[in-house]
Amino acid sequence: DLINEGNLGLIKAAKRFDETRGFKFISYAVWWIRQSILQALAEQSRIVRLPLNRVGTLNKISKAYSQLEQEFERDPNTRELANLLDMDSQDVADTLKIAGRHVSVDAPFAQGDDNRLLDVLQNDGHLPDHGLNKDSLTLEVERSLSVLAPREADVIRSYFGIGMD
Repeated sequence: DLINEGNLGLIKAAKRFDETRGFKFISYAVWWIRQSILQALAEQSRIVRLPLNRVGTLNKISKAYSQLEQEFERDPNTRELANLLDMDSQDVADTLKIAGRHVSVDAPFAQGDDNRLLDVLQNDGHLPDHGLNKDSLTLEVERSLSVLAPREADVIRSYFGIGMD
């Protein structure tokens, strides 16, 4: 996929190249190929697409994080990152939250393991359609009882406990 993106960048460079400016085509093409590949990585490497400006900010923060981690020999905090990058601490914290990894519920815990996260997750809550099904059933029973004589409907309600809490 990345090779194809590079080819698209090469095509774009060929269409936009102006030989009258005195530059070599290879110098011009390298920039467009690199841009196409980086844009494809930014748009397709995540489950949720981030805007390109957020991806750029995230890359800057990652580089600064590595630099400070080597310098301090510990994980830097958001204030230190913000000071180095001349950014607001809250913006750095928000961007770091976005960078979190996603976990697939269908992926096995370990290679060769048959257990998945979905197998161990438990949902004790009611299903969303449970209330709708109950309401629909209640309406249908009431509609059916409405065609009976009042005495017959009362007998059926009493026998089956319909409408009694």
